Amino acid sequence: MYQSILNTMLGRSIRQSLGRFIAIILIIMLGVLVFVGVKGIGPAYTDSATTMVDQQRLADVTLTSTAGLTKADLRAARQVKGAQVMAAKSVFALASTDDSVVAVSGYTNNRQLNQLIVKSGRLPRRVNEIVLDARAWDYGRYRIGST
Repeated sequence: MYQSILNTMLGRSIRQSLGRFIAIILIIMLGVLVFVGVKGIGPAYTDSATTMVDQQRLADVTLTSTAGLTKADLRAARQVKGAQVMAAKSVFALASTDDSVVAVSGYTNNRQLNQLIVKSGRLPRRVNEIVLDARAWDYGRYRIGST
């Protein structure tokens, strides 16, 4: 008996405020969809990042020094079990006359660690050629072929 009275009152309440009921249902549905989307996208991003790190053979740890690393530092790093050590680059910051700062990095094309993704053109073959970073291409005045 109480069940039928409760159902009747519930039906009346919903009919009297149908707009509010539909709005609450839509808000709940939106919240559930956002939650499912966030929970579902996490593993996909992790898989994508892992694939990229493996394909490009990105370094797990990078040692940096303001004064430079010595041969003794390299020997100590090579003693770490399972580590692949590669002396990779030196970075110089150049300031131009228009107040922009450009970072120039040395790169050794030895196909071991931190492989580059070439989107356009090719890797340097001669001493006077460089690799242009995508950020310099997008935001700077630097183009392939410029000096």
